[in-house]
Amino acid sequence: MDNGRNLDISGLDELLLGALTDGLELHEILESLYSLSGIVTAILDTGGLDTVCVPERGQRQDELKHALRTMLTSRDKRSEGFFRGRVAEFAPGEAGKGPAFCRLVPAGREPRHILAISVPEDAPDGMGKRALERAVQLYEYFDSVPSWEPGGYKASYLESGVARELLLGDGDLSRSVFGNLYDLRLDGEAGTSLGGGYVFAAIECPGDTSALPEAEQSLSRMWPRSFHLISDGRLLALFCSVREGEWGPLTDKLRFLTEGRELCCGVSELFSDLNERGGFRRQALGALSLALLPDSAGVRTARDSYHELMLAGALSQVGPTVLVPSEIKKLSEYDERNHTEYLDTLEKYLFFGNRLSSAAASMFIDRSTMKYRLQKIEDLIGVDTEDPDAARRLQIGIAVFRLSRSLPGMEK
Repeated sequence: MDNGRNLDISGLDELLLGALTDGLELHEILESLYSLSGIVTAILDTGGLDTVCVPERGQRQDELKHALRTMLTSRDKRSEGFFRGRVAEFAPGEAGKGPAFCRLVPAGREPRHILAISVPEDAPDGMGKRALERAVQLYEYFDSVPSWEPGGYKASYLESGVARELLLGDGDLSRSVFGNLYDLRLDGEAGTSLGGGYVFAAIECPGDTSALPEAEQSLSRMWPRSFHLISDGRLLALFCSVREGEWGPLTDKLRFLTEGRELCCGVSELFSDLNERGGFRRQALGALSLALLPDSAGVRTARDSYHELMLAGALSQVGPTVLVPSEIKKLSEYDERNHTEYLDTLEKYLFFGNRLSSAAASMFIDRSTMKYRLQKIEDLIGVDTEDPDAARRLQIGIAVFRLSRSLPGMEK
C-alpha cells in the first residue's frame, strides 16, 4: 500500500505517539507505519541477514534489501561513510521507485544492526529523513529498555520512555522521540506536567532492593508531578513544578518516606533547565553516597552538604593521596601506632576556632591536657596551629581525610 500522501511529518509523530501510548512493540509500530504511510522498513545484521522486515516480503522490500546488501560489499564513499556512522542515502531508482535511507544502530555499541526505510515516491519532502530518525530513536529505546522493570509506575512505553530519558539521559530532551512527543500527548491540560522547577532524588536501601517498589508507589502519591525509575538498585525520581518555597516541604516528605524503611536518600538543589538534569542527577547521587555513610542521616541534601560534595568530587578526580596533607597522614599514623587521639584533638581545636576551653570540654578533658596535646601535635608536624592560613589548610585536610576513609573505593 503506497499512500504516503495521507501522512505528513506531524502526522507521522501523531502515529508514533498513539502507538507508544497503546504500548505496541517495535514490530507492531513499524506495521502501523507501513499501513498508514507505505514506508517500508528493514532491519538487518551487518552481514545482511534479515532481523525485522515490514512488510515481510514484496517487491519494494526485495529492492531495499538488495540495495543494502550491494552497499555492504562495495567499497565506495557511501559505504565508507555508512560504516563511520553516517546516514546512507539512495536516490529514487537505486532501492525502489522512491528514496531510501539507512544507518547503523545503535551508535557506539555492539552488536549493531542496519536500519533502513524505503519511502513511497509521492511522500512529502523530508518524510524519509524524519521517518529514519524516528525509527532509529524507537529502535534504540526498545534495544536498551529491560524486558521487565520492577515497580508499577509505568503504564505505557511512552511513560516509560519519558521516565528513562528524563532520569537517565543527559542530552537535549527535544532530540528524544519521547521528549518530542510528550507535549503532544499532554498539551498542558492532562497528565503530569513538565513545569519548571525541578529536583532530583536518589533513594537506596542498603543490601535490600525489595523496599524500592513500595517507595516508588509512595512517591506517586506524595508528589504526583514526578517521574521515577528503579535502575541499578536505586530509585531515581525527578520532581517537577517545584517552587522555591516547596523545596523544604519536599525534603521533609522524603525524610518521612525514609523513616522506618531503612532507606537512604540524596536530594539535589532546585534547578530550572531540564538540559542540565545530568549534573543534578550526579549531585543527588553524590548526596546519596553521603547518606549511606555510617551514622549519617536518612536524607542528605546537596544544599546542606555542599562542601562535602565538593571534596568528594575532588577526591574522585585526583584521589586522597594528592589532597590529604602529609601532616594529617603523619598524625593519623602516629595515633594508630601509639593509641593516641592527636588527630581528633586537632580537629576539635580547629572546629571550635582555636578556643581551648570549648575544645577541651567537647572531649571531656581539662585545659592543661588539651594544651599538652596541642604542644605535642605542633612538635610532631612542625606547624603553628595559631597561624590562620595553616589552621584553615589543616581543617580542610582533616575533612578530606575523614571523607576519603568513609567513601567506598577510596584508599585507606
